[in-house]
Amino acid sequence: MLTRATLTRPGSTPTARRDQAATGRRPGAVTVGRMKTPHWGRLARLTLPTAVALLALLVSLSTAATAALVITGAQVADSTLTGRDVKDRSLGAKDLSAAARRTIAGQAPAGPAGPAGPAGPAGPVGPTGPKGDTGPAGPQGAPGAPGVSDYSFRSAAATAASFAGTEATAHCPAGLVVISGGASWSAPITSQAMISASKPVHVASGQRYQPDDNYPANAWYAAGLNGSGSAQTLAVSVICGRVTR
Repeated sequence: MLTRATLTRPGSTPTARRDQAATGRRPGAVTVGRMKTPHWGRLARLTLPTAVALLALLVSLSTAATAALVITGAQVADSTLTGRDVKDRSLGAKDLSAAARRTIAGQAPAGPAGPAGPAGPAGPVGPTGPKGDTGPAGPQGAPGAPGVSDYSFRSAAATAASFAGTEATAHCPAGLVVISGGASWSAPITSQAMISASKPVHVASGQRYQPDDNYPANAWYAAGLNGSGSAQTLAVSVICGRVTR
């Protein structure tokens, strides 16, 4: 049965110091229970072969411990390693799968199109290009609105004695129709002279008719009554033209 051992440094107790004084020798050992251990100073005096042997023992023990700490792929749980566990720039193309290499090379199938980005600013106006060739003629356009040409002004006059009436007609040239017209008394105009009629008419064979689409107006007719004490002149004017339908 082992008893509790008390380690003491040689020569550190009063008894050891008295023995050393009586014998004149340094104690060579300390008591550990019932066993004797060498003096501490003797441990420091190692021979070269012993030191080399101890160093070899330490190296072999550290190598065995390092080999025991090597982890294989079978010991790693799936989906536990991340990019932080891999040293940067340590993987080569041969370490990647064929699908990964195709993706890097741009041979993977295209993904879905992303959302449209905002419109960029308008670019500067480019230089004017060369004049192009003349294109073919376009189709005939629709007929335009009726036009007027060959304007002509005509007038007529008739004199009315005092307290008498008169009439006059201004005719358009052949083929032209009435555009506008009117009548008035010549000077001096008095309040006793009046115009009883002023209108466009269709004249044929010396007769006046009410104009219509088939018989357009070709003259301007006016009539008046002179109630003054002197003769007056009734003047009639007409503006004519050719209307294209």
